[in-house]
Amino acid sequence: MLWKYARASERIRQQVEIDPASLLDEFFLYRKHGHSYYLSDTERYDFISVLPGYAGELRQELRHERDWHWVRSYRLGQTIELLNVTVLHSDSDIPIYITKACLFEGAVEVLVEHLPIPVWITNVPFESEAEANLRGIYTQLAEAIGYWLWQFTPSLGRALSSLTGKYPRILIEVGLQEPDSALI
Repeated sequence: MLWKYARASERIRQQVEIDPASLLDEFFLYRKHGHSYYLSDTERYDFISVLPGYAGELRQELRHERDWHWVRSYRLGQTIELLNVTVLHSDSDIPIYITKACLFEGAVEVLVEHLPIPVWITNVPFESEAEANLRGIYTQLAEAIGYWLWQFTPSLGRALSSLTGKYPRILIEVGLQEPDSALI
């Protein structure tokens, strides 16, 4: 879709001057009109101005689709820390979330919701450059553990319900025994 949009954007500019407030606003105009710059049967345009905020509807749609929300951090401390999470699999029916920091090269932070107690999967603190370079492997392991916890939700729900008043969360830390050998 983006390739077709880029081609259409280049083609329309050969005939029409376009003044978008942002690329996202222009993309929403294109998408809203059936993936086309064709706006009307009655007039032929030589200039299109896209107002700032035009893509607000798209932003709302994305916010709803990605299920961004705040949750209590897995880190225990004196103050309550909140983390912003979004669905991992682009499907809010699968209650596996990652933090905003995890999206942009932070620590691996995966949350499984819809259990009696929140379950976090994260990496052990990186102690070397070799461990930090394996962040992708840590991420895949955390995502796989989260997936299987979700798959076992009916069975785990009963088992974990006794922990709800005793613990604020379950934390699973993933660590590789010999991270240097994993690079080979």
